[in-house]
Amino acid sequence: MCNLDSFVLAEELRSVDGALPIIGQLCEILQICHSPAQQCNEANYVLLETFRVTGASDIYQLPRIQPSGWAVLPATGLLCGVNVQHNCAAHKCTGSSTAPVYKECEKTSKTQQCIEHVSPSDLILNTTQMHDAIHVQHFRIPPPPLECDWAIHTGTAAELKVQKIKSQKTSKGNTRSRGVPTTVIPSLPGQPSSMFTVPARFISSTSAVSVPPSQPSDTSAAPTHFINIFHHTGQDTAGR
Repeated sequence: MCNLDSFVLAEELRSVDGALPIIGQLCEILQICHSPAQQCNEANYVLLETFRVTGASDIYQLPRIQPSGWAVLPATGLLCGVNVQHNCAAHKCTGSSTAPVYKECEKTSKTQQCIEHVSPSDLILNTTQMHDAIHVQHFRIPPPPLECDWAIHTGTAAELKVQKIKSQKTSKGNTRSRGVPTTVIPSLPGQPSSMFTVPARFISSTSAVSVPPSQPSDTSAAPTHFINIFHHTGQDTAGR
């Protein structure tokens, strides 16, 4: 369904094969009185302001269009509606104007900010729309080919950067897990000579080996850097 001022693609009934569709803005819908079209509530002709492609937008990479003339075509020649926007990026349009707000078709005292277009006739055709792509793709701008060596180099550099970030995160995680301070405790006399570690928070700087009351105490005091492991082994280590 097309409305006035909407943009469309159309074709002439006698157009040659391979001819591009006509880009136009719907200005008038014409109906002949007492015609079969009127009886069916349909249009006979449409008046279009036609546009031509003048190049490509450097920013949007979409075709730029400019007005080129007028055309009257049969209504059956309409192909589809298209999306056309102003080339705001090239002209740096800003929201420096205001417009009244309408509610239920009545003008209110409220206003809203609007974009003030510079050079309104500089328009771009949106060829990225998915619907009716069979007609719109005729105006599509092909992307520039990529250099093989540059593409491989860029892709490899991006992959190495990702792997480096993952490696750094893994290294930081391992450092946190090994961050608990430990103290190496040698085995007592008569015990296996294997070494073991005990977290530093379980060791007191004044700890010494305690001797049960039932056993005579050894005249030689145990070094203060040994810990009491009596309750772990079930044996009196001081009597050994």
